[in-house]
Amino acid sequence: MAEIVEANPKIPQEEKRSLIDKLKSLAQNEWVRSTGTVSRNWIPMVLYKIEVNAMKLEQAKTLYPGEWIAFRAVEETENPEGEVVLHNKDRRVFDRELLERKLTDVYITFAGPPVPEGYGTLF
Repeated sequence: MAEIVEANPKIPQEEKRSLIDKLKSLAQNEWVRSTGTVSRNWIPMVLYKIEVNAMKLEQAKTLYPGEWIAFRAVEETENPEGEVVLHNKDRRVFDRELLERKLTDVYITFAGPPVPEGYGTLF
């Protein structure tokens, strides 16, 4: 694993030691052990988890209750892990910012009840 980071010319030399130390500290992490064999595709996911404050989707929903959330998932599960890239209570403002930032490949959800309390739906 460290050899792959060391050999990567895209990583500045001064950052390599820090990244290698972080990767070594993750060796005991449950997620890291569950990924199986090390591959070049695996390294960016590990680095992503180090550099980004990754959280579960349900955690994001509790952090931003009553808001629209754009969530970029790292893994595809029932409760995926990833990062919140955008959130806002106002759907119009949320949509406008989503378009302005040209965000793609994000999961959009509302962190609250689909129908406000006191209202009903008719199908």
